[in-house]
Amino acid sequence: MKVNAIQTQIDSYHAHIPKSAVQHQLILDFIASEFTVFDWSINEPAHAMGWRHSTLSARLNEMLKSKQLVECEHRKDRYSNVMCRPITLDTKQLELFH
Repeated sequence: MKVNAIQTQIDSYHAHIPKSAVQHQLILDFIASEFTVFDWSINEPAHAMGWRHSTLSARLNEMLKSKQLVECEHRKDRYSNVMCRPITLDTKQLELFH
């Protein structure tokens, strides 16, 4: 029985990786299409893309960890007016949009 449980966990982990990569690309595509705004809270793209905050938060944290995105100074969210930790593209990537 342990083998089945372990195999199921492994399958679950590997099934997550392709979906996560697709979601990372969707986030990058969204940021690239909205290049007039240079930093985003979790709430802002979630609202615009129609995603749940928890899903977007998980993907953004993965992207921060892998250095695809970087954190900005804290500011107020554009929708909720609550202090947030915005993210943006790396400065070298941002230069491509200027």
